Parts: sequence; structure tokens; C-alpha cells
Amino acid sequence: MFLVTLLASAALFANASSGAAVAPSSTPLTLAIQRAEQFWGGPPCGGEFSVMIDDVPASIGYTVGCSIHLQRTDFGTIEDQVAYWPQFCRALTHEMGHARLGPDFFAAWNPSDPGHSPSSGSVMYFTDPAYPSTCFPARFTTSTGIYHYVLHGLLHGHLIQWTQRIGGRPVGRGLIRHAIQHPWYRY
Repeated sequence: MFLVTLLASAALFANASSGAAVAPSSTPLTLAIQRAEQFWGGPPCGGEFSVMIDDVPASIGYTVGCSIHLQRTDFGTIEDQVAYWPQFCRALTHEMGHARLGPDFFAAWNPSDPGHSPSSGSVMYFTDPAYPSTCFPARFTTSTGIYHYVLHGLLHGHLIQWTQRIGGRPVGRGLIRHAIQHPWYRY
């Protein structure tokens, strides 16, 4: 099992406003954690949580308490995390939401699935959740080139177009349905 435990994640970024040095994002996982914390307004579990990339049964990820698990077949290598950055960042933000909100946060609105939002425009929706806008832009340099994910703007009120670039050329495009731009759309 590949394990990354981040017990001091909050401490890495806590001094940003004081002008102290902030640890740079050196991997897609580190950047995804930073972007998820930015989305949720801080880390879950008082900053004491773990992220594991392992064999997850029948889903892209799950969370138990303060332990976040992501599927190895989807995100097991840095190359996978870079190539599928929008999905990777969304999955980690979704799972971090479970750790931050708890297992029954949506019970009043969604009694049949109290861990997930009934709103398809939410990052906490069970099937095909929204992409958090905090996942963009992102830039990675790998042995195969420079990957750059950028948003091009809001289309039709609910869609945001993104482009994946390797070096200077676009190699992938996508539309993000219900991209979350504002904090009140978190849930």
C-alpha cells in the first residue's frame, strides 16, 4: 500500500499570511490537498488526517473518520495524478469534504444517503460531483512535458471550459459541468 500521511498539513500553510516561508507544492497530491483545504476553508480533523492511495473497493475513494482513501488504479502514480488532474483534485476535495463535514451532514436533505448532497451542483454529490474552481489553474512539469490546466470562463451559466496543455500545445479539452465558483455552492 502506498501511504501518504499528512499530520501537519495545516502547519505547512498556516504561516502564509504572516509572511513566513510556505512549503511549495512539490507533487500533485500536495497541490490537491492545498486546493481542497482552500475550498473548504481549512483542513479537516484539526489538520490531523491521512490520505492513502490504495485498493479501494468499487469506487474512486472513501473516507472513514480522518482517513481519506483514493483508488490506486485511477491515481496510483504521479503521472496518473497529472494526466487526470481535474478528476484527481475533485475526488480529493470530495473526500476531504466527508472528513470535514462528517458522515451525516446531509441527513436532513438526503435521508437515504446522509453523506452526500442531493444537489447535482455540489462537490459532495454522489454521482459525477461538480469540479471545484480551486482546482484550477494547475501546472506540472514531468518527463513527458509541461501540463497546464486552465479555465477559460463560464459558459451558459453552468459550464466552464478547461484545456490541458503539454508544452505550448493544447492536447486535451473538457467542459466542467456545474463548476463551483462560490463558497455557498459547497453543499
